[in-house]
Amino acid sequence: VAEAGDGAEGVDRAIQTRPDVVLMDLRMPAVGGIEATRLIKEALPNTQVIILTVYEGPLPERSAEEVGAYAYLVKGCSPTLVRDVIIQARNYKTGLETRAGES
Repeated sequence: VAEAGDGAEGVDRAIQTRPDVVLMDLRMPAVGGIEATRLIKEALPNTQVIILTVYEGPLPERSAEEVGAYAYLVKGCSPTLVRDVIIQARNYKTGLETRAGES
């Protein structure tokens, strides 16, 4: 488990720790969440990135899907949803995909 203060640091931490799943904020200093996701997926294609943000408007010009993010969640969604999506992303990474709602 690691934490970063900006997107560039997030990319470095991900490369160092090689996590199964990354929770990424969309708006960060230095390198934004979309670009950080692209860099993480480029370096660690099996790591799944979930973008979690308060930003509710349309996605930036480059979408989360275009850069390989697993999911895009708005902060304030239920903790159960966040947990379920993290589990699904981890299972997807490890090939243990489940149907929606299963844990």
